[in-house]
Amino acid sequence: MSIAQDWLGAGGLLSQRLVDFQARDEQLQMAEAVESALADDATLIVEAGTGTGKTFAYLAPALASGKRVLISTGTKALQDQLFRRDLPQLLSGAGVPLQIALLKGRANYLCLYRMDRARSLPAVQGNPALQQAVMAVEVFARHSDDGDLAPLEAQMERHPLLRPHITSTAENCLGSECPVFNDCHVAKARRKAIAAQMVVVNHHVLFSDYVIRQDGFGQLLGSVDAVIIDEAHQLPALAAQFFGIRVSSRQWRELARDSREAAREAGDVPGIEQQAEALEQAPAALDEVFEQLGAQRRSLVQFLALPGAPQALEAVRGQVMALFEALRPLEERNADFAALTARALDQLERLQQILDEPEGEQVRWVEPAERGGSLYATPLSVSEGFRQMVAAYPGAWILTSATLTAGLRFDHFVSQMGLESARTLALGSPFDYAAQARLWIPRDLPQPNDPQHSVQVAQLAASLSGVTEGGVLVLCTSHRALRD
Repeated sequence: MSIAQDWLGAGGLLSQRLVDFQARDEQLQMAEAVESALADDATLIVEAGTGTGKTFAYLAPALASGKRVLISTGTKALQDQLFRRDLPQLLSGAGVPLQIALLKGRANYLCLYRMDRARSLPAVQGNPALQQAVMAVEVFARHSDDGDLAPLEAQMERHPLLRPHITSTAENCLGSECPVFNDCHVAKARRKAIAAQMVVVNHHVLFSDYVIRQDGFGQLLGSVDAVIIDEAHQLPALAAQFFGIRVSSRQWRELARDSREAAREAGDVPGIEQQAEALEQAPAALDEVFEQLGAQRRSLVQFLALPGAPQALEAVRGQVMALFEALRPLEERNADFAALTARALDQLERLQQILDEPEGEQVRWVEPAERGGSLYATPLSVSEGFRQMVAAYPGAWILTSATLTAGLRFDHFVSQMGLESARTLALGSPFDYAAQARLWIPRDLPQPNDPQHSVQVAQLAASLSGVTEGGVLVLCTSHRALRD
């Protein structure tokens, strides 16, 4: 009898120990396929319909395998659900002692170095509400063991300027040169994840670790024996994002702000402060061009054809270059100036790559944001990049979702991800959709970043509630959407 049958079958371990557990044929089939792939270090792609119980179908054989496993899912909410509910429930039912860890992206952890500097910054001192928010974070810091900012999520949404002052980014983190590196919450979370038998991440962390490791810094993927990717239908779009290049108005303004703050702290480099202030203002003309797009994405060619776009973009590029030239002589002065110099150079190189990238293998496009926007060069195909990612970490790779096939075939997804040699398994749902459900797709909704999107979704939900006489569950992707 297989481990899957022992754990998930009728009369098995979980049916004996978990109240209301019901054995399901589809769940058992998936678990047996996962068990086999883990044993053979194979790549497996599984489409499992809603109601299959795919979480337990991959968790049970993963736990029983004794291997060190990384589990990646689509969102922070699903990540928390997996770590705080599903895994503890399964571990309790199985009676298996196991060290597990949760690892989020760095923007979800308090940066002690930036928090310590925040209250003395002019931008904070001149904003009483923001100053109070920073003080509240300081109180939180004294009582938080892991620095996870989830308890402050609502406060950070009320104060959008707060997060950049109390978290780090890949660009501005000082790494081991940071004076409080030994107490760094991000570093401690990563060390805990690397030491765990099973670690739960989201797809952004998964790809970030791979990209960083290519530069010699990532460690997470190299420490595990198997990777299980839930919500795998999101991979093609995310892979294109991480395997591509991006620059944005926000990055330029953050570089300017951090340079100005470093200059003021140094006290004897007024030229840096002047160049930083000039860079902070430089994207204004470009922002006006982005506003012409409304909420629509456009190709880079279309964007550059808009009045004033080439000149505005060149003005930003020139100001980043001017700041870089001003920072270069200070590169060896301290870790802050070294990091700022590297960031300025990186942004120059990325912008030049996007502008110079030949058409054919890359798609160059722009996307407006609430303030300004972003420029991208993303690969037309991510198959080779993902194939190399899998090959770089030999072991079992399990990819699963409820929606991976097209016309009941995996060909499209397999081709997209470069996984032609993978095993595949398609399982239906135990639900009778024809009798139990109706699918309604509204037409002509605004884009999700349009202020009217939430308004119209709420109106539709209210209409449906009237038709169904209640019993409506509305799932939102953010606290902001929920409030709206």
